[in-house]
Amino acid sequence: MKELQHLLQHYLLTMKIRTRFAPSPTGFLHIGGLRTALYNYIFSKKNNGEFILRIEDTDQKRLVTNAISKIISSLHSFDIEFNEGPNINEKYGPYKQSERLELYKKQYIKLIKNNSAYLCYIDKNERLIPENNIDKALEIIEKQNNINSPFVIKFKIPSNKEFRTYDKLRGEVIFDLTLIDDPIIIKSDGFPTYHFANVVDDHFMEISHVIRGEEWLPSLPKHVLLYKSFGWSTPHFIHLPLLLNPDKSKLSKRQGDVDVDAFLEKGYLKEAIINFIALLGWHPPNNQEIFDNEQLIKNFSIKRIQKSGAIFDIKKLGWMNAQYIKNLSIKELIDISTDFIDNDLDLSNNDKLIKIFTFIQDRITTLKDIPDLILPFYKNIVISDKEILDCINEGISQNIIKYWYESLLKIDEVNNDSISKLIKKTIENNKVSGKQIFFPLRGILYGKFHGPDLYTIISILGIEESIKRLKQYI
Repeated sequence: MKELQHLLQHYLLTMKIRTRFAPSPTGFLHIGGLRTALYNYIFSKKNNGEFILRIEDTDQKRLVTNAISKIISSLHSFDIEFNEGPNINEKYGPYKQSERLELYKKQYIKLIKNNSAYLCYIDKNERLIPENNIDKALEIIEKQNNINSPFVIKFKIPSNKEFRTYDKLRGEVIFDLTLIDDPIIIKSDGFPTYHFANVVDDHFMEISHVIRGEEWLPSLPKHVLLYKSFGWSTPHFIHLPLLLNPDKSKLSKRQGDVDVDAFLEKGYLKEAIINFIALLGWHPPNNQEIFDNEQLIKNFSIKRIQKSGAIFDIKKLGWMNAQYIKNLSIKELIDISTDFIDNDLDLSNNDKLIKIFTFIQDRITTLKDIPDLILPFYKNIVISDKEILDCINEGISQNIIKYWYESLLKIDEVNNDSISKLIKKTIENNKVSGKQIFFPLRGILYGKFHGPDLYTIISILGIEESIKRLKQYI
């Protein structure tokens, strides 16, 4: 037993880890796909292996124009780089399945010859009629370009009732083969189905670990039986838990089943998105929640992937994004925010810009929050909110506004101490509370009842602009 364990350990150490991400270009990259790509990527990096991108474009009717380049671009956007793929180190290429049809043909002919697959005619009523004579089936295949009747190729599922196989996450899994019909492996258009193409490609591309979504678990017996029919060794299978909405339903398009680049457009940082997605089904040995890429690679392990569904909580993503924003330097935050700021704002005053971003940094959930937070500092907003206007027009508010207008005219320099003294004097001279001071003044200077303290607003606007805004509402 010890010798067997030693041999197994030696095999695992010497085996070349090769993982793959194989998206279908029938749409753009969504959250589930990004998680699959990420887990394959970090597992290969952790084990000094190789990560492969393969395009599974055999469903020709559902192809989306430019989807391949968009998927590749999205992976690059999230710093997920592959060692092999379309037009990159095509060691086992081509890496698009539509360009591998000759290979598939050779392989399905092998299956027909060893009686593991069979040809079916498609009659005029679209019924599938099996051709049991192997020689005749092979003859039809060779003449397929000259016949009028299309055909498909089906794989024979053995008749034995129980089939046992293995998933590294779930251990032994058992299937009842009597519930599985013979699947089509070659369609009438000559293209392979997913079941056939992915097995052939994973074998010839020497994939060691197939890490994919749980939705493919019911297909596992078909795939393992295909490997056995060819006499090939199977890779290790890991089926990732489903992604769920907070109500435990399958992840909806409204939440995460959308183009992942849309999250970048909404102002989420790529580092926060990757960190968040990594924790959708995997957890580290401690309670750490914030990881950079190097820490993810160092800590990741298959055994810590959960079996139950993972909740996609958009609020958690927002919290995590805010943590990443807080950890940026002010310069970094300004640099990554430029695409979210109106082009007509004059940002040339760098000191003012730094003051503004120092104030808003802890108040940002996504970069899309920035325009609304900074606009009052650059544009004198015309107040239309009735509640704010009513507050400004109250008699006590007008006394306070006049008092501040006259006091600011006499102040040479704005600092925390001078504004604090002015607030104290206003309370004493006008017999008012802090709330009666802050609401009308902040409403005029910032356009909202709630926001920065008065010192922050006036120090950013400057005395001249602050006086100008107060004067408008006297």
